Amino acid sequence: MKSRSSQTLPVRCLCLAILLGSCGCRSTDDPRRGTIPPKALVEKVLDKAQDPRKYWIKVYRGEHGPIFEDSHRLHPNQHAEVEFETNKQSLAPMIPGMTRKKESHPALIDTLSEHNWIDFYHALQFGAIALGPEPYGLRPTHVLDSTTSFVGLLPTFRIGMMQMESLVVNIRPVNMDLGPLERGVKDPYPVFVLGQDFLKPFSFIRIDFPIRTIAFSVSQPYKPDPVKLLAACTIEYGNRGLTVQGTLDNYEGAIAIDLAGDYEFAIPYPEASVETQLTLGSFVRRQVPVKNSLDLGFSARSLPSIGNQMFKDLVVTIDNRTMTLYLEKPPLR
Repeated sequence: MKSRSSQTLPVRCLCLAILLGSCGCRSTDDPRRGTIPPKALVEKVLDKAQDPRKYWIKVYRGEHGPIFEDSHRLHPNQHAEVEFETNKQSLAPMIPGMTRKKESHPALIDTLSEHNWIDFYHALQFGAIALGPEPYGLRPTHVLDSTTSFVGLLPTFRIGMMQMESLVVNIRPVNMDLGPLERGVKDPYPVFVLGQDFLKPFSFIRIDFPIRTIAFSVSQPYKPDPVKLLAACTIEYGNRGLTVQGTLDNYEGAIAIDLAGDYEFAIPYPEASVETQLTLGSFVRRQVPVKNSLDLGFSARSLPSIGNQMFKDLVVTIDNRTMTLYLEKPPLR
C-alpha cells in the first residue's frame, strides 16, 4: 500500500532547531511527558536512517512529497475486533496497539490525518527506524502544529492477533507528547495516532459507536444490512481528511469525516451556532450544533467536518473495496 508524505522539509535542521530553541526540560532516562530529547540522541537516531528499500519499500516523488509503496503490509484473511480505550466522556475510537513488545498502548484512529504519528520516547522504546538516508520530514496538515516530525518505520504493529508489517510513522521529537495530534483525548493519552495510511489496506473498518467497538477485516467484503442501512456515501482520501459529498443549508460539497473529534459539526467562522439541516445521501439531521473549526485546532482552510458525536447512535463502516462510507442503525441487542 502507499503512504504519502504531505510536505518534505529540511528535517534535520528543523528538528535540531526545536531542540536548541526549546525552553522545555531535557529528557532523562525516565522522561516526563513533554520533555525534549537531547540533541545528541536525536542526531544519533537520524544518523542511523535506513534506505526504505532495505525493507522492500519503494519511494517515489508524489505531488505532496514522497510516496512509500509496499508499506503497511497485511496478511490475508485476518480479522480483529477490539473495544475503545478512550474514557466514557469521549467517543474517539482509540484501540490497544502492540509492537514487538507484549504490552498494548493506546492508538487513536484519526480519519482526518493522512499519516501515522508517534512521540520520540515511544518510537525508541518500540524500535522504530528512521528512514533516509537523508531523513524525510513533515508537519501535519489536519491540525496546526509547528513541530516537524521525521519519518520512521515500525517493523510490526498488532491489534489482537492481527499483524501489520512495515508501519510508516512520523516521529515527533518530543517525549510522550503528541501535542495537537492528540485531538484533546486524554486519560489515557494516545501513544500512536493512526491515520489514512493505516486504514487504506483493510477491506473494511466497522465502528459500532453504541457499544464502543471497532472491527478490522483484511480480506472479507462488507455487506451492509439493507433494513438498517441509512446512507451509502462515496469516500475520498486526501490531505484534507476522509471526505464525502454532502449539503448543509447553503453549503454543498466535500465534508470531512472526523471520527477522532468529539463534536457534531464544525466549519471555519460559522455564521450561526445551529444549522438547519445536514444531508449525507439519504441521511438527514436537523438542528445541527456547529463549532468553529479554529477552536478545534484546525486551520481556516479546513473543510466543514462531521465529528463522532453525529454518529453516537450509529454503526459507521469504511469500505475500502467499494470506497463507500455506510451509516447503519445498530443491530438489536
